[in-house]
Amino acid sequence: MALLCLLWIPAENFSGWKELEGWLSRNSQVKLTAAMTPESLGPEAQKILLPLVQSGRLELALRLAGDPILPWIIDNPDAPRPEDAIQRLALARERYRAALGSFPAGFVPAAGALTPALRPAVRSLGLSWVAGGGLAPESLPGSRPAVIPLRDLTDAPRTSRPSGFYVLDESTGPSEEPLLSWLDRWASDELSAASWATVSAALRRIPETPAPAGPEWSSPGWSAFASHSNVFSQPSWKLYADAALMLQRYQNSGGADLKLLEEAAESLYAAQANRYFRPASSPSESAALSRELQGHLLSVYRKVRERPPEALRSLESGAATATAGDIGFSQGVSWLQFMAAAPPLAPGATRQLSIDSLRVEWNEQDTAFIFRFSPGEDLELHAYIDLNGVTGAGNIDIIGDPSRAFISARDAWEYALTVSSTSAALHRSVGPKTLGLVTNPPFSWNAEEGSARVTVSRQWLKGHPSRWGYVALALRRGLPKPELAAILGSEAAKTKKEAASGRLRLIGLRSPDRL
Repeated sequence: MALLCLLWIPAENFSGWKELEGWLSRNSQVKLTAAMTPESLGPEAQKILLPLVQSGRLELALRLAGDPILPWIIDNPDAPRPEDAIQRLALARERYRAALGSFPAGFVPAAGALTPALRPAVRSLGLSWVAGGGLAPESLPGSRPAVIPLRDLTDAPRTSRPSGFYVLDESTGPSEEPLLSWLDRWASDELSAASWATVSAALRRIPETPAPAGPEWSSPGWSAFASHSNVFSQPSWKLYADAALMLQRYQNSGGADLKLLEEAAESLYAAQANRYFRPASSPSESAALSRELQGHLLSVYRKVRERPPEALRSLESGAATATAGDIGFSQGVSWLQFMAAAPPLAPGATRQLSIDSLRVEWNEQDTAFIFRFSPGEDLELHAYIDLNGVTGAGNIDIIGDPSRAFISARDAWEYALTVSSTSAALHRSVGPKTLGLVTNPPFSWNAEEGSARVTVSRQWLKGHPSRWGYVALALRRGLPKPELAAILGSEAAKTKKEAASGRLRLIGLRSPDRL
């Protein structure tokens, strides 16, 4: 009889326990393991779950609030904090015991991502197994604590009889097919011959054999974002790392107040939640998460009476806010974005084409400009940058097609960035009409997706990007003369003289507090 184990990781705020209880009562052959944070085991959940646990139908495994990616925390090159894993595990284990009256047998790290430094903590706390992802689904190891090689349920064949160890991870949002839908199919008459077991019950069938920590303790996880190689370069992570390093120094200073240190550590734990570092589903969600992260990190500094860095104190995050031309605006830790409310069409364009958004990201070394646009044409994208905000102090001409449009004197630019499928260039305006090439910065261009990214060194663009003004447009190439094809935003109201000339006067995009 084929062995079948399913580890389910619900959202931390999951509340459909009555429905799960009812389904299990109707399908007596099914046994599950669910990963729960102690904080989610409230009175209502305990009332429903405890009888299922006592009957052996349900096993509850331990997970940490916020599902931090522990290799990021432990192996952080800027401020490694391996002690956080031990302390958080020990604290969560005690809270689990207080809620359920017993200690957990297993631990489920976020996305099944493991690092060898985690093994001593798991062993010292008496845990017999830990979930791992991205491993070959071979026989279970006999050593304890055992790494359970789980396969992502959403990748399992939907027609063949399942066997082995699977995970359905809904911690970051509901899957396309929710738990009970999967169970309905897997518990059908055709598949009822499988021997359902909880993870701990399955592990008891395997004799324990001593073995050193193997490569499984470096498992990458079952979710792609857990192995995100660029996380340490994200501005949000840099702010976290600065707070972690500050707390390390305070802890080792010899004069730390233990109560304040404990309170600050709790705030840092909250900032370790993986939702702050994985891609957001929308600009509004990203803005909300930035505000949350800022609050946790500010609390770390305030608890130990340290001054937060300027980058953290000046953080502004907001949902979409109308700017010129009915453009949406959002801003995070070290980024801002202008989004078209509807695809605009430049007057005179021969076919519909749009620039959907301009996003600007920055750190201490570089400023990146990311364009999203309608794919399918040979384009050259432009971003005109007004650094000083002084009316008339800069150039107002459009590179390549000055006869069709000009930029409002209020938004006269000092630098212009151009990018196409073949090249990128940063131009500087020394005076009203003087134009010079500064550099050819690195760039990427994805014609199929309609995206382009250009990275410019901060040695050229100095100052704070949130204080700059921007004009973004596209020229259509492949013609005898480049043609203005699309703008992000709208043209300004024209004077009679301007209307007679037929030229468009373009207005800049700015953060709402800079308008």
